[in-house]
Amino acid sequence: MLCEGMLKQKGDQKNFLNAICNLPRNMRNLYLHAFQSYLWNTCASLRIRRLGYKLVVGDFVVKEKNQKTEEKIEEKAEVENEDENYERLVDSDFIIVDEEMLQSGKYSIQDIYIPIIGSDFVYTEQSNCHDIYKELMSQEKIEVSDFLRLGGHFQVNGSWRMMIQVPDELDWKMVKHTT
Repeated sequence: MLCEGMLKQKGDQKNFLNAICNLPRNMRNLYLHAFQSYLWNTCASLRIRRLGYKLVVGDFVVKEKNQKTEEKIEEKAEVENEDENYERLVDSDFIIVDEEMLQSGKYSIQDIYIPIIGSDFVYTEQSNCHDIYKELMSQEKIEVSDFLRLGGHFQVNGSWRMMIQVPDELDWKMVKHTT
């Protein structure tokens, strides 16, 4: 399909965006979602490497663990791989950990969220992710505004992901293979 899109281009100037837009939207989105995941995973890895496996000032956490946010988190987990008909956690659901919150012990490493860069992404300079994402985007020669420009052809809103996900109700067993 991509080759067909390239063949449809006329003249010496090839318009790669038009060629990619020849793909079905869900297939097009796979490429950008993979890139968003690469950026997120690199950010999470660098965050852990630089700051360790602990909650620190500058981390994002859900603002108030109340019934509504807990339901959003549970609902997201239940349908994440389906058609995404759930109420998304949005920027206003999060706060940046300060020294007082850190000392309160109310939050732990299991409460840390890292934003996924997309068209809805808002830089927050006080966050630990700000400098990491800035560094990554510089290396990749992209800017947040690039995601905004793709809005008409791709769905790259961005979102939030827990840095550490602890499995719940996990069954496992050790299996010894003889071959």
